[in-house]
Amino acid sequence: MSVLDGDITRYSADGIAGEIRRTFFAGGQIVPNRSASDVAITWRMLLDRDYLSTAIESGNIVYAGKDDIDGELCHTVLYVRVGEDSGSTTDWYWISAKTGLLRAVQRASLRRGATRLTDRSIISILRINPRFPPSVFSYVPTPADSTPEPPAPRISATRSVQGMRLPDLEVKDASYASLKLSDLVGEPLLILFWTPWYGACYDEMQALAKLESDYRGSLRVVAIAVQDSRLNVLSWIKDHPQFAFTFVTDPELPEAASRLAAYFGASATPLNVLVGADGVIIDKWGGFGSAAELEKKLSRYLQPLRK
Repeated sequence: MSVLDGDITRYSADGIAGEIRRTFFAGGQIVPNRSASDVAITWRMLLDRDYLSTAIESGNIVYAGKDDIDGELCHTVLYVRVGEDSGSTTDWYWISAKTGLLRAVQRASLRRGATRLTDRSIISILRINPRFPPSVFSYVPTPADSTPEPPAPRISATRSVQGMRLPDLEVKDASYASLKLSDLVGEPLLILFWTPWYGACYDEMQALAKLESDYRGSLRVVAIAVQDSRLNVLSWIKDHPQFAFTFVTDPELPEAASRLAAYFGASATPLNVLVGADGVIIDKWGGFGSAAELEKKLSRYLQPLRK
């Protein structure tokens, strides 16, 4: 929780309360915690007129195409600055095509050959011209306003999920509606983690399309897109109507280290997860060799309707 009045940021984060003056300064950004960083980013892009005027007048803004944030079409622009130390800073901004307001920001800094990429910050809730009581900006934080964040669980990409039930992890359909993987239980599933830009994923989809008639009614293919932009995924699906799979996307696209990918160890694609009709994971394997190899793998667990 943070409040910034343009000069002082008051915050309570991880069970610690405090305040800082001038969250931004000439050489960069003072960010004692993520809470202060979030409110500073919002202030800079929505309310800091001097910063926006400098960016517009610099001539260093580049249009980088279209993308989406939380299912909303956005225009992506880059703001590039070259520093005196032979380094550079590039900020990506996702601007809503509907409202013209900022939806996300990410920064890449290059210093003496070393590059640092920050996490992408997404503004999920935007209210235009909301009314706040004056007391909001006199907020005096206390440690009780926040709690320490528990450490993120460490999940091995090589761990076995065999014998575990399909989790209630979220995925998104083509209209960006949410559903849970566990909602798909009821028939055998082959969950395929794939990326549009990798040829092996396309090769496996072709093989699965040919096998579809053999297992019709006894196997449902659920293709989960990962590690790419949602717009690119949807465009690819539209251009390939021959694949009649259940297509869904990782809700944290294009992040490679999403919760969904971490759970299944989907750091590389294609990755296959075979799930029984009871929702229990039967097997998991990575890579694609050939259609014959895939058919042999499936025949260990499932009986085709015909040969």
